[in-house]
Amino acid sequence: MSRLLSAGFMRLWKSRVFWTLVAGMFLWSLLMVYGNHMECVAKGETDDTLTNFFFDYGVIIGGAVSIFTSLFFGTDYSDGTIRNKIIIGHSRKSIYMSNFIISVAAGAVMTAAWILAMLAVGLPVCGWNGFDAVQVLVYLAVSFFMITAFAAVFTAFGMLLSNRSVVVIVSFLVFLFFLWCGAYIYSRLREPEMRYRGPTYTITTEDGVEKITDASYIENPTYVRGTQREIYTRVIEFMPTGQALFLMENEVTDVSFMIAGSLIITVAVTLGGIICFCRKDLL
Repeated sequence: MSRLLSAGFMRLWKSRVFWTLVAGMFLWSLLMVYGNHMECVAKGETDDTLTNFFFDYGVIIGGAVSIFTSLFFGTDYSDGTIRNKIIIGHSRKSIYMSNFIISVAAGAVMTAAWILAMLAVGLPVCGWNGFDAVQVLVYLAVSFFMITAFAAVFTAFGMLLSNRSVVVIVSFLVFLFFLWCGAYIYSRLREPEMRYRGPTYTITTEDGVEKITDASYIENPTYVRGTQREIYTRVIEFMPTGQALFLMENEVTDVSFMIAGSLIITVAVTLGGIICFCRKDLL
């Protein structure tokens, strides 16, 4: 498999698709820094810190990996490269695993491009507040295993679907679907338990303290409670797109469960992908 990896990485470094996505992540990161800073300046706010959006790449990298794997591995089918690899003696398992490793590496480099822009430009402009070194390392670990899960899923699509145009559409639509599912569950979990009912009034006491009076609360009927809340939480922590949302909001809590979820998805999808690829007709 070392020969496959060597050839694959040589091809990766020459890939226009790969470098376009790397540049896109870098530029998007710069736009995030600039947009957030200008918004804070316009509003006269002082909460302009890099930690507010440092891990926003979580909701972007999945789409970038889906596009990369679809185009990069789709070329193997259109050019007949996969058949040639098998003819010269490489096993299908080695071909699949080498492509998976390349996909993980590509996702990691794209993420590094985002982080590089944040540190090189965002840190001097916005500063850093709220995260210590240990927390950053923990978040980066969750990110890495999340990227690995994305790579496993989209490598499977790229290796099992022969038509490059089809795999691009299917992979990206699958990513958007699960991102929507994660956003829906996350929004349900963010619903407040109580809601204000009726008008509220602000009064100023003699000592100048403002208080809200005549405010009443009612239970929020859309608030998720009990077992359902626990299930929703576990589902979104298990999904890579759900983990991306937690990273974006700086709300990663159960680190072990998230990493375990990513590992389960990675192993299960990779094993299933290898089995299906070994049975696939490549003629």
